[in-house]
Amino acid sequence: MFDKLPVLEAVLTLLVVALVVPPSNAGAQPLSAIPAAFLDAGPGPRLAALGQAGAASDLGLEAVWSNPASATALQQVQFSFSYLQQYDLLEHGQFGFGFSTPGGWGMGLHFRDSGDEAMRETVVQMALARRVGRLSVGLSGALLLSRFGRNQINPDALVVFDPVEISEGMANQISGDATGLTGGIGVRYAAGRAALGISARNIASLIQWNSGTASGSVSSSYNEGLPFVLVVGGQIPAGRHGLILLDYVPALDNELDERLRAGIQVTLAELLALRVGTERSLNGQSDERLTLGFGLRLPAVAGVTLAADYAYADSFLGTSQQVALRVAF
Repeated sequence: MFDKLPVLEAVLTLLVVALVVPPSNAGAQPLSAIPAAFLDAGPGPRLAALGQAGAASDLGLEAVWSNPASATALQQVQFSFSYLQQYDLLEHGQFGFGFSTPGGWGMGLHFRDSGDEAMRETVVQMALARRVGRLSVGLSGALLLSRFGRNQINPDALVVFDPVEISEGMANQISGDATGLTGGIGVRYAAGRAALGISARNIASLIQWNSGTASGSVSSSYNEGLPFVLVVGGQIPAGRHGLILLDYVPALDNELDERLRAGIQVTLAELLALRVGTERSLNGQSDERLTLGFGLRLPAVAGVTLAADYAYADSFLGTSQQVALRVAF
């Protein structure tokens, strides 16, 4: 144990330096007046309950969504199925699959679908990582699909208009779709359970939006990218059964705020994990998010482990809940 202390001290020193030294925004992509940001509600309930801190996490498939380099930390073949209800307005489902090899390779695949006929988004993301010693490097790429304006107007709800006006309105309803690609990179240095991670998302991205009316009177298209996001994080063991996760998200655009994410997990008898966390913007306003949740893992039967997770988040925007079922072989 004591021979690992210098390494742990080095990891924590790197984390402090990364948090204190202001990052350069030379590569930041400015936000446009028409944002193309897809739903980013976090990877799932385990990290959601920890304040979304996950850049250095090794907590399974959800960590791979936050940092592709975490794919090498997958200890088994894993599947996950999750559901999110966001602010009583939006729902989404997600499927994940991943594994790692004894040779140091790791792979993760996520499929997410959200929204309704008014606005539906689908994301398919793949991550591939390689571990050399204690350092892992991962790449991620995602296919982004969207469609909007497919919802139908109910004429019975528009009794103040005559049938001709209703027909004209339905013929001029805007609808369209979008197709895009985005890519990122991540690194993770681990010394036992302690780790430092850096994730850069949307390093290169391009989305083409097309819209128009059913009558054909209006039609247009344009290209746009997603905002570049950089996250620096640390994972710190707290005794045999505790884990602390910290993330720092610098503001790479003058319209954004710096953010801090933090979470604590305590595991009881290797069966029940209790989690609490927070996400705060460094803007002097009361817009923090408070999170909590738990995870229950059943004993393995015939080499198969079942687990379930739940997360609850409360913020000035409202509340959201997430549930997930995990299967590991």
